[in-house]
Amino acid sequence: MHYLDYAATSPVRPEIAERYGDYCRRYGGNPHGGTCYAEQLRRALLTAQRRLLNVLGADESQCRILWTSGSTEALNLAISSLQKAQIPLWTDAGAHPAMLKTALSQKDAKLLPLDAHGRIDLSVLALTDSMSSRCLAVCHLNNETGAIQDLTAIRNALPPHSRLLVDASQSFTRCPLLWQEAKLDAVVLSSRKIGGPAAVGALIVRNDCPLSPMLLGGGQQGGFRSGTLDLVGILLFVDAVELAVPQSKSEHAHIKQLATMLWDGLESLALPGYRRLSPIDGYDGINAFALKGYDGAVLMRLLAADHQIIVSSGSACSAETKETSHVLRAMGVDETTARGMLRVSFGYASTAEDIAALLHALPQVVRNY
Repeated sequence: MHYLDYAATSPVRPEIAERYGDYCRRYGGNPHGGTCYAEQLRRALLTAQRRLLNVLGADESQCRILWTSGSTEALNLAISSLQKAQIPLWTDAGAHPAMLKTALSQKDAKLLPLDAHGRIDLSVLALTDSMSSRCLAVCHLNNETGAIQDLTAIRNALPPHSRLLVDASQSFTRCPLLWQEAKLDAVVLSSRKIGGPAAVGALIVRNDCPLSPMLLGGGQQGGFRSGTLDLVGILLFVDAVELAVPQSKSEHAHIKQLATMLWDGLESLALPGYRRLSPIDGYDGINAFALKGYDGAVLMRLLAADHQIIVSSGSACSAETKETSHVLRAMGVDETTARGMLRVSFGYASTAEDIAALLHALPQVVRNY
């Protein structure tokens, strides 16, 4: 199988998989108990928190970590807390549904439009009341197109005392997050995107940022997120982070080579209706293009069934619905083109053979469509 869907889930890194059994034996207890063993587990948890904040460049005296089941829960927790604090909310029109739907479910939330390259139109921020503070919830690295938002420019365009909530599920360890420089108030991370266990996420939030619990129960994590923590998953998540960071430079160089191979190959194929959708200066590991006049969901299934190549057709587009990607709509892409979208994403274990297989298969799939 040629797996080219890292934006959906990065395969667990081999080093992490090898540690799982040992960690289950060592850290399989309840860290919230009153025993000496529970105290050892709590110390391991505190050490993990410091390790993660160190990678982020955040001071543990100025923020806290809330461990969650993934980025969807973390985004819901952060956005609902800000809404309860009656802070006016904006979000970017190309955000992941976990952010977008949560934000738009709140009263008076507003969408910020995207330009043709998938970036937030900062001129809209400049036209707003500069004295009215608010919260902007933004997706740092778009999961469909690879567009990267300039967090420092966004912070500078916001009114004073505004909050900046960042979904860094895709960008963490891949793009500079700039916790200090962009004065981020809250950041959401996902383990499954970097080769860690699937059902672990984190919300890092400054101490002065409002929080209100969504889950009630035993009062764990300061009462903000009740429920027994998956300490094994948390430790493996932090391990995956510390594996990814020192390897990021070499992995990025490798991914850039694969992206060049992909785009050069697609140009050479001259497939009918071909159009590049990802920006030139986006993240090289997430690459979107369209074959206008075709259905991306059908092409995706043919690639999987006939050639064992796994790609995506985006977050919303499918053969059973007329709805196309909200990201592409926000970028002004016409519906016929958007419906033909394919997303090719790769990461640490991707190879040139994967890209070659895709380029070889695409003309056949188009002929057999």
